[in-house]
Amino acid sequence: AITARSEDAMCKHGTPLTDEDMVEQCAKFCEPDGVQLLLGTTTYGFNLDDARSVCLPGPDQVLDYNATHIAECEENSQAFSRVETRAALLIARLEEFTAARLFYIAEVQVAVQELQEFVRSDEFNVEMDKAVDKVTLFRSEIRKRIVEGLEASAGKRRLLSSMEGLKASSEALKSSLEGTSAQLHGCDHRDLLNDPHGAAGSGGPGEDSGVH
Repeated sequence: AITARSEDAMCKHGTPLTDEDMVEQCAKFCEPDGVQLLLGTTTYGFNLDDARSVCLPGPDQVLDYNATHIAECEENSQAFSRVETRAALLIARLEEFTAARLFYIAEVQVAVQELQEFVRSDEFNVEMDKAVDKVTLFRSEIRKRIVEGLEASAGKRRLLSSMEGLKASSEALKSSLEGTSAQLHGCDHRDLLNDPHGAAGSGGPGEDSGVH
């Protein structure tokens, strides 16, 4: 790729390129999906055919090229993203569960306090005086005010819902983790460099050029 710098004058008459300039141009040229591979510096370089023999398929190719395998590897590489997304969702569900648990505990504490106040009341004392089976009466009040009272409470419903959400998120993350290893098993480091449509920039001594 010929940059705007080469349009002003011949490379040898313009401002000399440094290795840092070439690295920067190579990186920009390969954005956003290419992997920069600088073929040449200010002290050495390759012609187009030599550069192609490094980056593209051919009898002397260095990097394997399999379009189907690359597509599969690119798809499978999204496994990490899916794991991160599901891990973040699990954390969010855990926070919801923690909040729901605290809310339900607060409901229980309020119910217990109200029961304690009731059993000290004159109304309850009169009922206890009249009751033949005082234990049954006491147990009945506990069941009504604690067990049955909390069974359909907003806090109980919220707690159960958050537990289901946490369980679903845990299973989804587990599934992603189990599949990630298998999905990435067939990809190696060469797959990052073997796409002829995103290969590398190339430059030689004093040249402002690139191969893509």
